[in-house]
Amino acid sequence: MHNANLLPSSSETLLTQYGEKVGDYFFAPLRKYTFTEQGIKRWYAWTLAGRPNEGTGFAAANLGSGTTVYEHVPVPPNRVVLVSHSFETMAARVHIASPGTYFIAVSFVPVVFEGEYTVSVCANGKRLWDDRISNTEANPQYSVFLRFTSPGFVDFAINAEKAGQTVPCRAFLQYGVAQCDDATGQLKLRCDDRASGLDESRIVQLHSETAFNPIDLHAPQVSVADRVEILEKEWTLSIEYIKSQYQRTPKELVETFLKNNQEAALKYCIFMVPRSGSTLLTELLASTRKLGFPGESFVPDVVRTFSLAFSDVFSSYDEFLVSRHRSENGVYGIEIESERFVQEPEFFSDVKDWRHVYIWREDVLAQAISYQISIDTGVWHNFSGSPQDEKFRYISRATLIEKVNFLLGVEKFFLSFFSEHNISPYKLSYEDLVADPVGHARRIAEHIGIDTSSLSIVNEGKVVLQPTAKARNSYHKALVIGGEGELWGYDIHEADGQYMAVLHGVDLSLLDTTVQRAPLLFLSSDRTELCNDVQRYVMRHMSSLSPVEV
Repeated sequence: MHNANLLPSSSETLLTQYGEKVGDYFFAPLRKYTFTEQGIKRWYAWTLAGRPNEGTGFAAANLGSGTTVYEHVPVPPNRVVLVSHSFETMAARVHIASPGTYFIAVSFVPVVFEGEYTVSVCANGKRLWDDRISNTEANPQYSVFLRFTSPGFVDFAINAEKAGQTVPCRAFLQYGVAQCDDATGQLKLRCDDRASGLDESRIVQLHSETAFNPIDLHAPQVSVADRVEILEKEWTLSIEYIKSQYQRTPKELVETFLKNNQEAALKYCIFMVPRSGSTLLTELLASTRKLGFPGESFVPDVVRTFSLAFSDVFSSYDEFLVSRHRSENGVYGIEIESERFVQEPEFFSDVKDWRHVYIWREDVLAQAISYQISIDTGVWHNFSGSPQDEKFRYISRATLIEKVNFLLGVEKFFLSFFSEHNISPYKLSYEDLVADPVGHARRIAEHIGIDTSSLSIVNEGKVVLQPTAKARNSYHKALVIGGEGELWGYDIHEADGQYMAVLHGVDLSLLDTTVQRAPLLFLSSDRTELCNDVQRYVMRHMSSLSPVEV
């Protein structure tokens, strides 16, 4: 009979994270998780923009009271499943909070066998053991005594040798971590979270079969060169992104982040509507070297790469951002769009106490066209300044109107948020930014609270970022304003004593109908005058079109 008192458990269990490994040391924790009604907790990562077709591994634990089928696999209670695709190594990392002697035991069991793969155990980046799962009956097991001279970590990994791997790997992971007497190795206290289901009797049995010959583990020494190598190797976006958004070489960036170790004294947030010039703005602000690195820090590609390179020097990615990801004068900045803002409630819980900037675009139709072209081509920014593919791509009117409504919805979300929290941001349109980028960068610095008397903008007079799609927008705009409405592409409405011409399909509830906003909305107290305004606008645009190369 199972004896629950064989090994007492600590009231404060060790932190366990699930995530992706590169090599034996670098680790990127999975930050997101979901629950099912059956008690399955699934940790996962968003798809990378730089590798959209490769999928992502995950970890899942059954925290319920009975066996449940998850992704066609029966998962018993208190059992962890690691799933790794052929191109990645997935692991459970147990953080050892205090120095001392520990007994480690682990067991791997294939869930679905599609081909051979390697499992391993590493501690502080040192590989202690590996084995192959070569058939459905395989059950590699390992146990060892470890003596940590400082806080550290132990990794239990599948697909540890991913080079040449062609099939995904799925395995049940069972492990136990127990504190021991330093002199004798006698078990004292179990300190893992028990989620993996390795019971005490098995730990005690493996302990009795393992010679007490502890491996000494010292704090790992990871060089700047090692971190630069992993940053450059694993960065899945254009390397020009680093030069643009950080105004530093990868080596300089690593050195800056390692030097910073105090929470930022001043924080600001750029709330942005997509395709509004925010990347140009963040480049200009970063070039001052006094306004942090206010790029999109929650882009999955960015989260993964910085986690791999720095997860050993911070307790969480959130902590890394506000203490490491800042300029040397203690200023932290970030730009965020509405969807990711909603997905990170803890990080932005006190954002109302920060400084604020809001960037949007007056011409929402042009913005919608740019947005859809970026979706279709996968090109969101041109950092090189070289000409981009201007090949004409047909986009349906319905698609563009859908994007217009989406962008208006984002605007409404942020404006409502500002109103509800009494936030008065520095408001900046794309059109105004393009007209005076350096002037607005300086005024934003003043708004944030930075002395601009000695502020230097490195890219003054030289903007690296260029629009990705501009020459063909007029033809898409003509498609939208030229038809499907009551008058050309517009419907005529009357409300509160005035007439409105609104692009057919645009959601009126998302518009401020008190202010004219071409080409979405035209206003007049006279219907005939309004129709004439629309007629002139459409014809003027149509007459400006020139032949396009298809």
